[in-house]
Amino acid sequence: MRKWKTSEIEFLRKHYLLRGAKYCAAQLSRSECSVHHKTEILKLLKPRRSAELQKFEDGIEPHVAYLLGLLWADGAMGKYDVSLPLIKSDMDEIKHILLRYGQWSFYLRRPPTGTTWKPISIARLCNKGLREFLERNDFRHKSKYSPTKLLGIISPQLHSYFWRGFLDGDGCIYVQKHKNWKFGTIALTGSYEQDWKDLIARLNKLKVRYRLVRETSNRGHKCSRIVISNL
Repeated sequence: MRKWKTSEIEFLRKHYLLRGAKYCAAQLSRSECSVHHKTEILKLLKPRRSAELQKFEDGIEPHVAYLLGLLWADGAMGKYDVSLPLIKSDMDEIKHILLRYGQWSFYLRRPPTGTTWKPISIARLCNKGLREFLERNDFRHKSKYSPTKLLGIISPQLHSYFWRGFLDGDGCIYVQKHKNWKFGTIALTGSYEQDWKDLIARLNKLKVRYRLVRETSNRGHKCSRIVISNL
């Protein structure tokens, strides 16, 4: 990691709040994430960035509950950032929601030539406060833990938005039709060790029948899923 020079720090103090991370990164030949991380250490926070974190911590609203569910399903945490990879068409639908709550950057990953894979859009946010908030609420262990801590700070009336986000990230809904009958299934997928207790409690409260399946494929890939197939 390249050490910050005194002259670079002075440059940030002089220009960051006025001209932003993109300008400073270009002038200093550094990444925007690196600039954001250093300005957080220096406490050069723009009012908007402070306000964004408050929306995650105080009086969580429906869109934030949804984003937390989506991040719990598909999000990742790096040393300096939080990221969310989605199929581009899906990202296009929720991009405006992400931008309400942070200065997210978006990167396109194109599929290899000759494949049928879809382009992936990766949203990335460098915000130390958000990373620490997610870490306090078990985000680094989300492949095994149940989101008990996060649900504890979201109003119970908004838990459905969290699970909607989780469903959009790690779930699928499909219907098979044949003449006079149809068969539908909802499936939510996680790691083999995933703790499903909070989702199971939700389904039991709603009196929804389900199956918890833990399976290993012929290639040795393991997963678990909650499957709902009653009408």
